[in-house]
Amino acid sequence: MKKPSFYLATIMLTGLSLMMASCAKDDTTAPIITLNGDSEISIDLQQPYVELGATAIDDEDGTVTVEISGTVDINLKGQYVITYTATDEAGNIASEERIVNVVNSADLLAGAYTNAADNCNAGGPATFNATISASNTQNGKFSISNFGAFGTSVSVDLTYNKQNQTITATGGQSLGGGAVLTAVTNGQLLSQSPVSFSIGYTWIDSGGATDFCTSTYTK
Repeated sequence: MKKPSFYLATIMLTGLSLMMASCAKDDTTAPIITLNGDSEISIDLQQPYVELGATAIDDEDGTVTVEISGTVDINLKGQYVITYTATDEAGNIASEERIVNVVNSADLLAGAYTNAADNCNAGGPATFNATISASNTQNGKFSISNFGAFGTSVSVDLTYNKQNQTITATGGQSLGGGAVLTAVTNGQLLSQSPVSFSIGYTWIDSGGATDFCTSTYTK
């Protein structure tokens, strides 16, 4: 009588093992990760990056922990990738990515201007070409090459304030040939499409004579 019992127990254990193995193999579905917020966001240079996080749900295990990797350098303009990974108890892995663009708020001003115009009290209007470059490390900072038609080797550093859409610059910047920029006033973004802005500025030449001019830059 013992022999049949032994075989019955063996069969039951074997069946249970096969059933457990079958259940483990059946779970081949990875968790579903849902990002909090958009999959691509932009922040200005020097502004804090706030991690929005993500959630993960598995069809077998329910809520699963999400691991986050990647860094954002808020002091360097560029595109950064944050990766979100979740693993269920069966070892199925899911991942999602968020792109974080670190930008300069003055980026909209950058580019070539082929129809800039300058009008001064001491002279008539003139048209010229200029190039604007936005800083990679300082938010709102940009430079204009050939500022006010003073020459392609002349570059002036300015600051764009996104909140009130004004443009300012510090005095004392060289305009070449002994000329010096003394002040920038009434700098204002006029339009974003097409990009257009104006700058009123005062300068002094090498002989000490001063003049007030207004430059208008339109892409």
